[in-house]
Amino acid sequence: KVDTADYVQVMSTISEPFYVQAEFDVPDNWRPTGTYYNIPLDEFYSHIIKAASDGYTVCIGGDVSEPGYNGFEDGAIIPDYDIPGDYINQDSREFRIYNGTTTDDHGIHLLAHINRGGDDWFLIKDSSRSSRHGKFHGYLFYRGDYIKLKMLTYTVHRDVLKDLMPRFREAEETANE
Repeated sequence: KVDTADYVQVMSTISEPFYVQAEFDVPDNWRPTGTYYNIPLDEFYSHIIKAASDGYTVCIGGDVSEPGYNGFEDGAIIPDYDIPGDYINQDSREFRIYNGTTTDDHGIHLLAHINRGGDDWFLIKDSSRSSRHGKFHGYLFYRGDYIKLKMLTYTVHRDVLKDLMPRFREAEETANE
């Protein structure tokens, strides 16, 4: 018995002001409503880690049709020939959204997080056919750079974002003045 009111949608885009709720206007958006909480990429990413660390899973959506996504190897990374991980930021992400090289084409289930060898890794449950090519049949490991650059939105329990809610209230009050 899941209470859907306990879950919120999150996005990170400069096409809308940060700390407001808005629609994520991209093709294939499974839930085209104005209820996405828009936060900067660093907070978007850190709250995914927070969710996994606090025992929450995350329904995450983004692009899985990339050269760095390899079901035979059970993983997804951003290859250095695309962009080195240290250069992934809000602008590099936005550039790919606007030019169509990052799209919203699949929803997946993020189950867990670990930092190994200085990299964040996420355990992903994926229903796509390509996720069944490797030895873990339906499970993949996404490196943090792939999450930052290619995952566009997520749905998570509202408690994960409770530290951000005052900023959303402040933005709403300022907008209403």
